[in-house]
Amino acid sequence: MTAKEKQGFGLYFLLAFGMAWLLQVYASLLLLRDGNAAAYQLLLAVSMFCPLVSVLLVALDNLDFVTTFTAVLATLNNIGPGLGLVGPTGCFAAFSPLAKIVLTADMLFGRLELFPMLILLMPSTWRKY
Repeated sequence: MTAKEKQGFGLYFLLAFGMAWLLQVYASLLLLRDGNAAAYQLLLAVSMFCPLVSVLLVALDNLDFVTTFTAVLATLNNIGPGLGLVGPTGCFAAFSPLAKIVLTADMLFGRLELFPMLILLMPSTWRKY
């Protein structure tokens, strides 16, 4: 990776991942203001766990780290193209069906937010009362 590519990746990382974390910190501060420390911890844990698991699952395709990482960030944050094979002139065709399913789930989690999607997937939501 050249110095220019590293600089571009650093800027991409800052914009894509940094903006999401700024919003998470702001939401967390609002939760802490009301004394909901447990909700804050859960929000932070889920916000870190989802991208980590997604990167690990997509990494099973043995593509380069930049492609894998930015594909997950691009789909989770709904920010458009990533870098590497998923750059502006690339596509997601190189990924396996499992990786495409994970990236599709990331798109849903990113667009509809994490907690509503998690509540939707909980069995107790669908239980008859």
